This record gives sequence, structure tokens and C-alpha cells, in this order.
Amino acid sequence: MDFRRHLKLCVPKFNFFPFLNVLFILLGFIAFILFISKSSFLKIALPKGVTSDIASPSSLTIIVTGENVVYVNNHLITLGELKEFLAFPGGNARAILIKADHRASVGRVVDILNLARSMGIEHINIATDREK
Repeated sequence: MDFRRHLKLCVPKFNFFPFLNVLFILLGFIAFILFISKSSFLKIALPKGVTSDIASPSSLTIIVTGENVVYVNNHLITLGELKEFLAFPGGNARAILIKADHRASVGRVVDILNLARSMGIEHINIATDREK
């Protein structure tokens, strides 16, 4: 009996299309996760300062983004609402920390400084990154 003449040799082939489909799905999933994770954080690039000191922990943090949007304790707020917040007896802090992006308008930061001084805030700190 000669079985060899009916036996066909099968050469395994690697099909790239299912591999590429899985690769693109994983790539899309990773891109979506990165987009979601970056949009949930408030990123500001602090200016660099040679004479920066470590400030004492303050009870109120004011963040000014590069688009001049103001946040108080990670909540969006306008300057009028900030004035009401500082005038409210429970929200009247004696020390504040201003974290302003290096692209933020100097005028917006000065407005916040003037508002804090007019409300009787005694200690105003501006956050910077220490130069290396």
C-alpha cells in the first residue's frame, strides 16, 4: 500500500488580516484610554523660579489655566463667584495658594491678587517649580 501519493503536504500559512484587526482594536482602545485619562486632569505648567520656597499648606487653592479659566479647589469659578466665596465667613481663608500656568494672563493673576487683598487675605503664595 502506498499512502504517500494521496498524502498532501500542508504548508501552514500565517494570515495577517486577523492579526492586523486585533492590533488596530488594541491601538484604538489604548488611544481612547489615554484620551479619557488626560481630559480628567487639570494640567498646568508652573513657571520656574530660582527663589522658590516651600509654602505652608493652605486651606484654599486657586488654579489659573493657560486659557485664563479659574478653579477653586478643583471647581470652576468666575471672579464674581470668587469674591462671594472669599466674602462668605466659612470660605474666608487667611492663606491662599495661586497656581497659575506659565501661559496664563498676568492681568488675571493680578485681578485675583487684588481681590484677595481687598477681602483681607493675609498670606498669598504663588506656586512655582524650582529650577534645577
